[in-house]
Amino acid sequence: MADPDPAHLCVGVVVPSLAPAAWIGQAVANLAATGAHVVVRVVSGPATGGLHGWSRVLCAIGGARMLPDPDAAGPLSALAGVHVVDDFADVDVVFHVGVAGYTGAETAPMGVWDVHVSGWDTGCDAGLQETLQDDGAVDLGLRRVDAPGWLRPSASRVQRLSPATTRARALWRAAVLPARALGDLLARRDTDTPAATVPAHRPLSAAVVLRGSTRLARRAVATGVRRQLARNEWFVA
Repeated sequence: MADPDPAHLCVGVVVPSLAPAAWIGQAVANLAATGAHVVVRVVSGPATGGLHGWSRVLCAIGGARMLPDPDAAGPLSALAGVHVVDDFADVDVVFHVGVAGYTGAETAPMGVWDVHVSGWDTGCDAGLQETLQDDGAVDLGLRRVDAPGWLRPSASRVQRLSPATTRARALWRAAVLPARALGDLLARRDTDTPAATVPAHRPLSAAVVLRGSTRLARRAVATGVRRQLARNEWFVA
């Protein structure tokens, strides 16, 4: 096990771009804020997050409320304590953040971990199906790539009328997971959470979006009527 002092750690982060989505950049910044030496490696591949296809259609409904845009690109070169490398050497732990379908061959004493949001290793459809189905919460976690195990299971609340808000909430919460997981690993906390904590989801389809949008419309109408007819009651519990 590596030295428990973060200042003596080398953390590798795999990202899709040198100017990734804001939530990915925040995840890297949070790791650097721990005092660890952070090295970043860029890998190319299929669509790695961002809105496209049906996810773009759904996120146009309602818009994200009172939250920064998680997809706004920002350069990693602006982050202090972060260094870009062509390959990892002598890293203690590796995190894959927002990289779709990447199956690298890295090894690290403290493990290689994927950030998963509602079953995805990319932020594209994160939380959208949970909003359509009114599930209540989006599951988050880190899946170990080089061995069985999950770490840092968490959840983000669904905004029942706004897929974009649900997605933004989930991605901003996911941005804090790698830094907190680093603390878990240093403290030798359990890394054998069952995989069912973060279930897999199917990609969005036209049929799913059509049915879900109909439910969203009905939900919005019912909420509007209830707000007009009901009086909010406040109490202290």
